[in-house]
Amino acid sequence: MITSIRIGQEFGGLDPRKYEGNRVDIFFYETLAKYCYPVPSLPTGLELNTSSNLVTIIGDNGAGKSTLLLNLFQQLQQRYFRAIPKPDYLSYEGEIDTPSLLERTEAGKDKRLQKLSDGERRATMLYEYLDEIKDRPKSWAILIDQPENDISLRRRKDLVRRITEAAFMPNRQFFIATHEPGFLYVPGSVIINLDESPATSTPQERFDVDKYLS
Repeated sequence: MITSIRIGQEFGGLDPRKYEGNRVDIFFYETLAKYCYPVPSLPTGLELNTSSNLVTIIGDNGAGKSTLLLNLFQQLQQRYFRAIPKPDYLSYEGEIDTPSLLERTEAGKDKRLQKLSDGERRATMLYEYLDEIKDRPKSWAILIDQPENDISLRRRKDLVRRITEAAFMPNRQFFIATHEPGFLYVPGSVIINLDESPATSTPQERFDVDKYLS
């Protein structure tokens, strides 16, 4: 489990001088750079508690939810590339075996899915993925960017229930960037609020949902 994350100096932009002579090709550098731009609520040195199976990231449009999620995913992946210098955009405490990022779902060549609406396809692929990883023994960090997109209001309650059940299985930790209020009511979760400056990380039991939504 990832117990905390800390914002590094390069979260707000990479310094190209740091990588001169390190044989980092331009494609790799540009790939990293697109995740690094200033987010006012995430200053350098800020540490956020993430010691829960379900970490919900909330904030207004443009607050930096997806940016934080992508930076965390990139950092989790970096441990597989030990020969490449690691940017100081984010660090974390804790251990996981496998990071997985779900940004969007596409039908591809699956004719069964091509016949579905966007919402039906997204829900079907997400639920199939959750079933697929159910019995895997390794510890997984699952990062999902706005899983409620395209999902009808009537189906979102079931969406929250399924993700919550999957998150609180052994060896699982979910990071959800979302606009769905249902995730704010999950007991035992941690809520990162990017509408605060600096951002705050609060156990659900102490988070004032009514005040936030008012």
